[in-house]
Amino acid sequence: MIQVGYFPCQQDPPNAQHIDRLWKEVIVEAGPAERAGFYSCLFSEHHQQPDGYLPNPLMLAGLVGAATQRIRVGTCVLLLPLYHPVHVAEDAAVIDVATGGRLILGVGVGYQQPDFDAFGVPFAARIGRCEEGIEILRRAWTGERFSFEGRHFQIGSVQVTPRPVQQPRPPIWMAAWTPPGLRRAARIADAWLTDPLQSLPVIQRFAGIYRKEAEKLGCPSSVALMRDVWVAPTRSGAQAESDPIMYTHRFYFPLRSLRRGRSVPPRCAVRGGMDVRARREGPVRHRYPRGVSRRDPPLVRGDSSRLPDPPYAPSRRPSARTRRGGDPAVRGQGAAAPVTRKRK
Repeated sequence: MIQVGYFPCQQDPPNAQHIDRLWKEVIVEAGPAERAGFYSCLFSEHHQQPDGYLPNPLMLAGLVGAATQRIRVGTCVLLLPLYHPVHVAEDAAVIDVATGGRLILGVGVGYQQPDFDAFGVPFAARIGRCEEGIEILRRAWTGERFSFEGRHFQIGSVQVTPRPVQQPRPPIWMAAWTPPGLRRAARIADAWLTDPLQSLPVIQRFAGIYRKEAEKLGCPSSVALMRDVWVAPTRSGAQAESDPIMYTHRFYFPLRSLRRGRSVPPRCAVRGGMDVRARREGPVRHRYPRGVSRRDPPLVRGDSSRLPDPPYAPSRRPSARTRRGGDPAVRGQGAAAPVTRKRK
């Protein structure tokens, strides 16, 4: 069974001038999303960005959970290496209890150096901290007293309370966009959470890597697919309304090439805003930067598995503000994601 979730806008470009209104609108939008039958409403995390990008997804998930009755709430993703896992276990358990067992905890290792610098967490330690963190979460949510001795965390005889409502525990989804990350998700998480940038052929190849590893380990597999969607009465209206927010994808295309020491192909040197070049690939639409051709691999085909992680977004932002408001079923930026499909 396919379930469709809602991933609302979480920043106010260029300078967070109306971020207070954004958070209020996000909480209000969860109500229509719930009534429309959306499965989940999830939030991600970045830090110290000029547009006010959400720095605390668990907190906002709890606020949305308090304002709703049925829709699942959670993170997509929480940067687990930045936190002490016992603290995350406690906060997540409180939200799960308060919402009657509706929490989904999506986690990622992170890819932006500034997210780590502000907290004094070594960027090179992010994978180990994430893996140990997930193991600690699993033990903490049993409600039993436990100890842990790892490279990054040492915990002596603790018992995390309250115990989550969901048993044996809330689901843990893990983001990945490289083969090692896909295998890691199969090994230590309940689902693989895709990114919204890859083309569907790449997603299919990645899903094959993930499912093959899960099968080898004897684990069930589940894919949470992220796709960018902008809903409006007309295509021209969708393009006009979505152009300002599409700056968030600008740097993924040219800067990935620059970090490989290559020059950016002229067609990929995106200047100004973004364009909506929608094409059908199954039930979802893809967007392309202005001037980018489908024949420009790997930038357009979206295969990032062989490329370095992108740097943080550039400081220059389009001057136009993003238009927001209204029922998310009618208008708004978000992802028709995660779309989950389980396979046992």
